[in-house]
Amino acid sequence: MKNITILLFLLLPLISLADPEYSLVLRYLVNLPSETTDKEAIEGLKRMNVSDEAKKDVGVGVATVMKRYELAWYMTENGYVKLGTIGEMFATPFADNYTPNRIQMSGRIYSEGELLEYAKKFIQTGTKVTAGDVQGIKAKGTYPQLAEYLNSLLSDNQVDELNSNTLRQMLVKRPVNFEEVKSLINSTGTSAPKDALAFARIETVELTQLLLDNGADLKADNVLVNGINMGNVEVVQFLLDKGADPCRNETTKIDPLETAERFMNKAKTKERQENLKKIIKILKPATKNCPK
Repeated sequence: MKNITILLFLLLPLISLADPEYSLVLRYLVNLPSETTDKEAIEGLKRMNVSDEAKKDVGVGVATVMKRYELAWYMTENGYVKLGTIGEMFATPFADNYTPNRIQMSGRIYSEGELLEYAKKFIQTGTKVTAGDVQGIKAKGTYPQLAEYLNSLLSDNQVDELNSNTLRQMLVKRPVNFEEVKSLINSTGTSAPKDALAFARIETVELTQLLLDNGADLKADNVLVNGINMGNVEVVQFLLDKGADPCRNETTKIDPLETAERFMNKAKTKERQENLKKIIKILKPATKNCPK
């Protein structure tokens, strides 16, 4: 699930340009004090007697971003714009510059069981479940039952997408957990991304070999440069032995040897500097036949 940003802070100064009734509803919702209960908020909406036309311009996500799920469900049942994907249940109230919004979160804390029931309700009304939603909720680590339920709703293609995205995330963690990567690949049959060797933290020969054995392309752009950046002499030697191109990439114009020299000059630790010196030493003979 990608992080969803609600730009209510930016929207407020502009609402005078919108339909007056829509503006009034939005102002009411985003200015609810945290101590106001959802039941009280619902009664306030009822008193406003919002027209069907105005409801078409007010999304349920305005309520979920404030963690007001009872209010969100009331709005869903009463003609407001439904959640597009279930990930919107966990939208965050930040402006586009990541400055906290001035809207207030509900003071109520929902249990995982309650969130699961609301998720089921939203889904029954047509809210979609995407691989990104499941990935985001799994990443939170606080709602395992909800994540398991949503995972069960994914199609085979969505499961493949989820596993692929999860593997990508694993490969850029510092450090990479080799056993977790191996387990995911073996248990799900997920292939390594073709460009895995160009972006993964290939800090060991063991991981590099695993990725090669499971679909990673040694000829992807800048594989050797990524290995150099990891600063592991054995990995660089392994890549060269397997046939990684030591020459300047004609597409990206990045030269492995020049890159290694630049990294060495900027190394912040003695250990990294020494490792890069060794890498340069094994790169030089490998580049003898490169075009000048």
